[in-house]
Amino acid sequence: MTNREKNIIFSVDKENEEKIVVNKSIFIGIIRKVENREEILKFKEEVMKKYPNATHYVLAYKIWEEEFFDDDGEPSKTSGLPILKCILGNNFNNTCIIVVRYFGGILLGTGGLVKAYTESAKTVISTSNIVRYIRVKKIKLIYRYDDISKIKRIIEDIGRIKIGEETFVDIISEKYTEKVELEIYISYNICDILKKKIEVDNIINVNKSESKIKSEIIFKEQEGYMYVKLK
Repeated sequence: MTNREKNIIFSVDKENEEKIVVNKSIFIGIIRKVENREEILKFKEEVMKKYPNATHYVLAYKIWEEEFFDDDGEPSKTSGLPILKCILGNNFNNTCIIVVRYFGGILLGTGGLVKAYTESAKTVISTSNIVRYIRVKKIKLIYRYDDISKIKRIIEDIGRIKIGEETFVDIISEKYTEKVELEIYISYNICDILKKKIEVDNIINVNKSESKIKSEIIFKEQEGYMYVKLK
């Protein structure tokens, strides 16, 4: 993770595909939100299984700061690069487009290929639902029943913080056993603030080891982060 990674990104809310025909060649553009290279490999495998024996499976993506394209046998920079330019031109991140081509018997030339792959990518983008995603961490808080009101207040206070960019807090689940277990998504830009508040609250409310066992609020942070869709 780098400081250049954005708190808000744009991508599609679900996979979409569109077909165009150019001089008897069929171009099928498919777009999907992805998180990593493993998901891209799975995406390509699924596309190749769905559309077997195609002439080309041209791919381009942007994930975080990584930009990549593969012409898959088409002349250099006539197919993958035009698709990537469409991704970047729409300010997408965590987004992959694959264009499947079934050759129709008529050579398009380099200029024709650039135009056809650009049109295929633009067409599938134009019919997709573009949404915003916010970067979050998954947090689990474990605490006593006596602390329910306090935790609710802390989370509400965190949710109202103004730091110059959008923030997000959402409760995922609540479990009530011997203690309360609360799972939340919290935007990356305020996660450390919540952690610090919990640490400070533990210090203030614990005066001896015996009470520490009873009243400590446990803060568990899942490794890595993810993006969730903003409403």
